[in-house]
Amino acid sequence: MSFKPTKLFIKYAFSNMISMLFMSLYFIIDDIFIGKILGVKALAAAGLIMPFIMISFSLIDIIAVGSSVQISIHLGQKEYKKASEIFSFSLIFIVMVSMLFFVLGILSLKWLCLYFIDDLELANLCIEYARIYILFYPFVALCFAIDDYLRIAKSRYIV
Repeated sequence: MSFKPTKLFIKYAFSNMISMLFMSLYFIIDDIFIGKILGVKALAAAGLIMPFIMISFSLIDIIAVGSSVQISIHLGQKEYKKASEIFSFSLIFIVMVSMLFFVLGILSLKWLCLYFIDDLELANLCIEYARIYILFYPFVALCFAIDDYLRIAKSRYIV
């Protein structure tokens, strides 16, 4: 049996491209609805908050990608217990980091928006939009991270 890295790369790259395509479509459709239904200021609020949301998700993804590489290495070496330990620690760490973002978001959201945004109406829209993300952030961040683990691990190896 010959190993074909190109085929494997295309398989994983294609699934990531499809995922990014749907994520981009989601943001485009979301922006269309926000702009048409809620107005220009609401669209501006979404645009101001989205970079912070993406940064917070990218930090979670850094943890997940880094640990999934280690898990893959240990699974390849048939060290299932070590892979399971890394997975468990990573999930706990991701939950802790996401809870930290959740608490910091709840405590500092209003202050940050009012500090950086001069327009009070726009700041209030930013607070309202971001609050929805913050309330569900720990769950969504965990789902976002699990995506990386599902690509590399067979469920029977990681408990």
